[in-house]
Amino acid sequence: MNASDILYERYLQLSQTVDIFDMTEYAKDWQRLGNDAARLGLVARADQCYSHAKHYSEIEGGNYYRIVDGCLAELIAAAPTGTRGGATE
Repeated sequence: MNASDILYERYLQLSQTVDIFDMTEYAKDWQRLGNDAARLGLVARADQCYSHAKHYSEIEGGNYYRIVDGCLAELIAAAPTGTRGGATE
């Protein structure tokens, strides 16, 4: 696998994530992926990743389930902010 293939695998993994345990970290993962794509000269892929990073960074941190139906996705908060699995952090 070359660097572009590895980057694409990471893209697929993030885009298919269902359990988001920390929305802030998830947004940072998209940002890091965008940075890596930009370093490889994959401008369009970097822009896609940055767009995802911006979108997810605007959502309150916490644990979410991402329900995907075709090209549509819905985020459902799994626990109130500051809690995980019902236990206060």
